[in-house]
Amino acid sequence: MNKLMLLFSLLFLYSCKDETPKESELTKVKIKLNWFPEAEHGGYFHGLSSGIYEKAGLDVEIVDGGPGNPVETEVAIGRFEFGIANADKILAVRENGLKVVGLLAPYQTSPRCLIAHENESLESFADIAKANRLIINDTKPFYKYLVHKHPEIKKVQTVAYSQALFLGDLQSIMQGYINSEPLIIRDKSFQIKTLSLADLGYNPYASVLICSEQVIQEKPDLVKAMVQATQKAWLEYLQDPSSANKIILERNPELGATLKRSSALLPGMMNADPFGQMTPERWNTLAKQLHESGVLKSIPTDLKQAYNSSFLK
Repeated sequence: MNKLMLLFSLLFLYSCKDETPKESELTKVKIKLNWFPEAEHGGYFHGLSSGIYEKAGLDVEIVDGGPGNPVETEVAIGRFEFGIANADKILAVRENGLKVVGLLAPYQTSPRCLIAHENESLESFADIAKANRLIINDTKPFYKYLVHKHPEIKKVQTVAYSQALFLGDLQSIMQGYINSEPLIIRDKSFQIKTLSLADLGYNPYASVLICSEQVIQEKPDLVKAMVQATQKAWLEYLQDPSSANKIILERNPELGATLKRSSALLPGMMNADPFGQMTPERWNTLAKQLHESGVLKSIPTDLKQAYNSSFLK
């Protein structure tokens, strides 16, 4: 009888351990995206759709981004506990006093690319100078690195990002993500070709989960829970993105049929063990590139504080 009671007790304790916390026990946090919901944010949405965040004790709200979206600023001043940013932006804003920290890097290979129409001469990065115009954000670190490597690019007119403008100008070149814009444009029956910035050696981590130094100092348990839940969510999303993609499509219906193909391209760019890891070598290389291209005034002395992989499993 005593053994039977002990067994029931152990089963009860085990089931309690796996129970989802009550809603009143969840910690409310907000994540600010760096763009409208897309496959690049899939793991974060899977954390919602799968209940992974909830099981980790988190009541997560994901807030859309968009053009001119100051994610890093809003995270640094505490308006959002977490946000999504690329590694080059993290270093750039830290130099200006915004102490945000990279926690988990889904993209190990940057998806950043340049897109040209098939008739355009774009066999190498030097060919960019032959374009009629660049549809690109010329304030972004990657553009400044491009100009540093190929100064002749600077003479080409730059205009704000616009797919409509690109489709109407067969001599233009546009920025994009390899698993996003090229798929959408080809679905519109346009013949295009691409160049990956990672092939130029410019390969910052992308879609990085960030928070402020203050949040790490004051709420390390919250950061750990968020990072490890997100890590698990991304791994599951890469195996089966269907439930998260439903949410993404509801919030960004323009993606249509391209979303499934977009998410299918992610595993090849997100391969790391442990998932989301960041290395000193990659951050050091990036810092040197940003300094050489004038994005940074100097190599950061606090570079090791710009990222923190200690919360990963």
